Amino acid sequence: MATNNVRNNLGQFPVGSVIGYDFGAPADTRWLECDGTTKVTTDLPELFAVIGYTYGGSGTDFDLPTVADSIIRSS
Repeated sequence: MATNNVRNNLGQFPVGSVIGYDFGAPADTRWLECDGTTKVTTDLPELFAVIGYTYGGSGTDFDLPTVADSIIRSS
């Protein structure tokens, strides 16, 4: 799964959108893997504004969500 870190992605997906893929995040640098890695708040301010410290981190660092061992299903 990947999360979008671009403000409008040409109007297709809002920042913080999580999209399921059967492979890693697209090579396009606007997407990040939902792998729980730590990012710097000033490097991705738009994404930080949306998710903040929801998934961990503090100060100048915040964590991406992790979806390891998760199952995607439609409602």
